[in-house]
Amino acid sequence: MSIFRMRILALLGAVLLFLSAHPAAGAATNVAVFNFQMTSETPEWVWLEKGLSDRITTDFTRSRQVSVVARDTMQQVAERVHWAPELATTDSNRMAQIRKQLRIKYLVSGICSVEGDRLEIIAQIIHVKDRKELYRKKVIGKTGDVFALQKRISADLLS
Repeated sequence: MSIFRMRILALLGAVLLFLSAHPAAGAATNVAVFNFQMTSETPEWVWLEKGLSDRITTDFTRSRQVSVVARDTMQQVAERVHWAPELATTDSNRMAQIRKQLRIKYLVSGICSVEGDRLEIIAQIIHVKDRKELYRKKVIGKTGDVFALQKRISADLLS
C-alpha cells in the first residue's frame, strides 16, 4: 500500500472515528459533507470535488453512529443563505442558519489540487455551533492512485 493511500485512509478513518465518538441526540442529522474545492486550474480533475465528498458521505451513511444530510438539501440551504464552506469559521449568522436548517453538529469540507501527477487533499472537520476547526489533515500522493484509493477507502472504513 502506498504512503498516499495510508494517509488518505488514516484521514478518513480519523474523521469517521471522531464523528462516531460524538453521536447526535435523537434523530437529528449530525454531519454534512460539502463538496471539496479544486484549487488548481485542472478542469479534467473537477469531478474530484464531488467524488471525494461522495465517497466520505457513502462511508458515513453506512455507520450507525453518523447521520448525513442529503447533498441536494445541503446545497439548496447553502445557496439560499449565500453560504460556502470557507465561511464556516468566520460567519456566525450564516453558520447559525445552516446549523438550524440542516440540524447538523459537524461539517466536513476540504480542498484538493492536482499538479502533474501530484494530488494534494486537505480535509477539515468544523464544529458548527462553535465554528471551530476540530481536525485538519493534509495528504499528498500520485494521481494514478485515485480510483483504487476510493475503492479501498470504503472497504477499509466498513471493515
